[in-house]
Amino acid sequence: MKKHGISILILFIFVPLLFSTIEAKKEKTKNCLKCHPGFYKKLSEKKKNKHKPFADKNCEACHQFHGFRNQIEFKDDIINLCTGCHSTLDGLPEENIHSPLLDDNSCIACHNPHASEFEYLLNAPKSNVCIECHEDPSEDDGNLHPPYEEVNCIACHSPHGSEFGKNFKMPLGYECASCHETIITDFPPEKLHTADDENSCNNCHDGHSSSHASLLKDNSIQLCLGCHDDLAAKVTAEDKHSVLEDESCTACHNPHFQKDQQYLNDEVPSLCFTCHSDIEETIELEFPHAAVDEGCMTCHDPHGGVLIDTQLELCSSCHDVEDADFKSIHVVDFEIVNCASCHNPHGSSIEKLLYEPQHAPFEERDCASCHENRTVSELKSNDLCLDCHDQPDNLGVHAYNKTKNKSCITCHSPHILN
Repeated sequence: MKKHGISILILFIFVPLLFSTIEAKKEKTKNCLKCHPGFYKKLSEKKKNKHKPFADKNCEACHQFHGFRNQIEFKDDIINLCTGCHSTLDGLPEENIHSPLLDDNSCIACHNPHASEFEYLLNAPKSNVCIECHEDPSEDDGNLHPPYEEVNCIACHSPHGSEFGKNFKMPLGYECASCHETIITDFPPEKLHTADDENSCNNCHDGHSSSHASLLKDNSIQLCLGCHDDLAAKVTAEDKHSVLEDESCTACHNPHFQKDQQYLNDEVPSLCFTCHSDIEETIELEFPHAAVDEGCMTCHDPHGGVLIDTQLELCSSCHDVEDADFKSIHVVDFEIVNCASCHNPHGSSIEKLLYEPQHAPFEERDCASCHENRTVSELKSNDLCLDCHDQPDNLGVHAYNKTKNKSCITCHSPHILN
């Protein structure tokens, strides 16, 4: 009877204790706050953004019961805990994941796991979070890309990772076009100027800052030569196209999209006339040069040098300079007088593309008065000119030619007075 009484006593003592232990396990969340009564208030006070498990006081979502061990214990690695609810890294290879997510601090390097006064539960304003590891734009004295200047990194980059490299939210070309949509207006993607398709913008522009205009990575001409090195000799020569002196390749070419095979900003000759309006007026005269109809590049090199060949070689490609009739008319030494001395290569109001005013003997086609039976040296002689023209009493600007024994035709054309 005595043993039976002891058994009943044990039941009265240990059964309630067993049930209390079971209840305690059911109420671990409450037990956390019972032991850490000021913890919730301390971490959430004056912080408008709360992590949902923390707001629900569900400590066990991330932590495991640690008993009498005086340390915080997580149920798993931090990144595994976070990605259990947040799928931002799903499918991303390790090399495309933002590096803080790969170290021991993981997500909490940027985010507070309980509560924050900043959006996205960040540990600091989003601008400050990035410059803890990355360059501070305020220390950059170049031309700054507005999102970079505002430290609005997430305008272009995903803070966790991206399948597109460098944490871009979209392929780079699309990322840039989301703000710079006017650049691609009316142009299909296949017309994109690049050697690298979707990454095209980064070939020429720096997305953060640059010492060059338009955030270019280099001087615009040198930048173009990085791909078009076959033009280097021409665009750096002394006789290069004058537009390359003060401007750049973009004066004629569209750097973003292909309007035609040469990426020109306009059709030729309209493009040429933006600078050479005087020539546009000339070809509208009564007698335009037929070669103009073939385009400016028939005679001109658009990059280096005025002409694509010597003037005589260029003219003789259309005109037979060995023809008897041609020779009978052109009784000249082309070492002294070139074609453009008499003929306007673009157009004229006078037949045969001749300039005006003309030297009187030439206008009357009296070639013999100067050329007949005279050698080249005699044609160069000032005596020939002085047969008709008086030697001025005050030599003035002519003194140099006299003292240096220079010919009149050093300065004057014997045919056209221009």
